[in-house]
Amino acid sequence: LDRPRTRYLFGFIDKANPDGTTYAVKYDQGFVESDVPGWAIKKIQDDGVGRSQLEYIEGDRVEARLTLKDAKLHLKVNQIGAIGILTREMLAMYEANSCWPAPEMCRQYVAPKANTTPTTPQEIPPLPIYQSWRNPYKLQMCFYDPECSKPGADTTGCNVGNNRPSKNCRYCGFDNYPRCKRPYHCQIGSPHRWPEVQRDWCCKAYNIGCKYLCRWGKWWPDESRGWGPWWSPAKRDWCCKHRNIGCEKNTEASNLMFKFEEVKEQLHRHVPPKSPRLQRAISTMAPTASVTLGVVIAMVSLATLA
Repeated sequence: LDRPRTRYLFGFIDKANPDGTTYAVKYDQGFVESDVPGWAIKKIQDDGVGRSQLEYIEGDRVEARLTLKDAKLHLKVNQIGAIGILTREMLAMYEANSCWPAPEMCRQYVAPKANTTPTTPQEIPPLPIYQSWRNPYKLQMCFYDPECSKPGADTTGCNVGNNRPSKNCRYCGFDNYPRCKRPYHCQIGSPHRWPEVQRDWCCKAYNIGCKYLCRWGKWWPDESRGWGPWWSPAKRDWCCKHRNIGCEKNTEASNLMFKFEEVKEQLHRHVPPKSPRLQRAISTMAPTASVTLGVVIAMVSLATLA
């Protein structure tokens, strides 16, 4: 149960185990893991967002973290990973609200029937053929806009229909509502070659083409401490601003890892001395020093958790 766990996959609770802390999870790809700890599971709520629960029951739609061994095996065999878990989470959220980032004619929202199993889209949908950002026929257009739920934001046109799980579905392009923003293809070509405006849109809409990928740490049951204090300062700043992850340095272990990462970056930027003998000595000693410091950090981390 203490085995390191990493990537999330979608699935269902197959059963709760007698120990009261672990669950059997059947993943969408067909395989079952019999002893997933509760801290590694999130229940998919009505609004499509995964959230931790004190307990889970049979049939709950969830996302659960795989062990490193299972992740390596199944991601390779089942070719999972063409899109990441955050992208899948976004797809589930849009599907749950019948509202998508690309503006399109407003869909009527119909609440799912009781005891029905929600579906999770497995790929990004193609863009609508109609050029919504121009909207020459002034159709009623809607799109999913996270800005609607931010404190102090302009909520004009938000909460379409007043009956969706989220208030983030917004009118655009007709009457007195703002113009619709142009959407972009997010699965054609390389993000490195996209113009900045396309990378920006795809990053916000589907977490594709982002400057950094921000997820919680691989090993830690306590995710508030496990978001990745080994990240570089630039990545921490970006992930804090755009994903609200990595904003805190709240333990001695975290602070030590911050310092280690910053020192390592400085060493990478340092120009090597000209003496060949000294260069060889440094290249020989550096890996050992790095491993030693890493062990010290791990020991401090474990002591902090104890």
